[in-house]
Amino acid sequence: LGTNPIDISLQEVTTPSALEERGYAADTIFELLERNIGAIVDGAGSARVPERIEVGTPDTAINAYAEIVSVEAPVRATQRLLKLVDYVAEIHFVSGEDKDITATVRIRDSSTLRLLKFDRIEGQPDAFEDLLDQIARSITGFVDPYIMAAYLYNTSIDDQASYNNVVRYVRQMIVVVDEDFLPWFYNLLGKISVQSGDPNLAIEYYKEAIGIDGKFYLS
Repeated sequence: LGTNPIDISLQEVTTPSALEERGYAADTIFELLERNIGAIVDGAGSARVPERIEVGTPDTAINAYAEIVSVEAPVRATQRLLKLVDYVAEIHFVSGEDKDITATVRIRDSSTLRLLKFDRIEGQPDAFEDLLDQIARSITGFVDPYIMAAYLYNTSIDDQASYNNVVRYVRQMIVVVDEDFLPWFYNLLGKISVQSGDPNLAIEYYKEAIGIDGKFYLS
């Protein structure tokens, strides 16, 4: 129980034999997803450091302890009571008759086990790394929508079409996130407006951010 708090614990990954034969056993997928999520956080390069986006996998100390002493249910309850884990996730891969791969991602609240997010993502075995990247984006966007938005902004090509994709994502998120995140989203829209050649619109976005938080120094 001395481990650091974890935002989301990947509790289960199942894979068909077709993936295992390609070297993508469950343990490998755990490691790849953890690496990909870390790369997204690093790529966001955000001035707003997330409190924590930590991914728990089967080798996390708390999970290893649960397995060793065979008291998984009580330990899971203790995790939840002590707020050591916010969300739990499971990912299942299914290989279709045409050899396409379908991944289902379920994210639950760790306290109630209520389903909070369900995502179905399809891909090809030959492009499995791309499928894993989409899953990592889905998970990161759920745990910290702003970090995902900043990542999309930082990795967008300097053209209007790329910026439009970021704006579209931000507008989807801005209506559902906590108010504490809103100045960061409006500030990002302001930066995009400046780079899109519309400083007047940028000023309006910056005003929105400052209206929510008068001490928001970036805007």
